[in-house]
Parts: sequence; structure tokens; C-alpha cells
Amino acid sequence: MDEAKRKKLLSAALAFPFPFGFMGAHRVMLGCKPWVPVVYVATFGGCFGLIPLIDFIVILNSKDLSEFENNPKVFMWLK
Repeated sequence: MDEAKRKKLLSAALAFPFPFGFMGAHRVMLGCKPWVPVVYVATFGGCFGLIPLIDFIVILNSKDLSEFENNPKVFMWLK
């Protein structure tokens, strides 16, 4: 399995709301500002798991993760 596909699957697994998505682990892996995981934890998994669930779906449907890497926004899929 190539590196990009492996990174995509690992990011998707970490984005799944329970247990790691609530902590923003996928955002840490993709690179983000330090306050983004704090927002995930402070809002109980980003609005009670809704944001990590959307992240999970977006990551799985994305062909290229580079647009999400080092993304400083809480809502990483918004342009």
C-alpha cells in the first residue's frame, strides 16, 4: 500500500468520532494549529461529534489530503 493511501486510511480512522475524533487526533496527524484540538475537546468532540463525523466522511471521499494538511481552520473542509 502506498504512503498516501495509508495516510488517508489512518486519518479517516482517527477522524471517526469515537474515540479519537472527539479529541481531534486526525487534525494533529494532518498538522494544525495547537488550538484546534482544544476546540474539539472543549466542544465535546466538535459539536458533540458532528465535526469529526463530517471530517471522517470528507477524508474518505477526498482524493488528495494535501488541502487538509497544515490547515489552521476548525472546519477544515470549508474553503
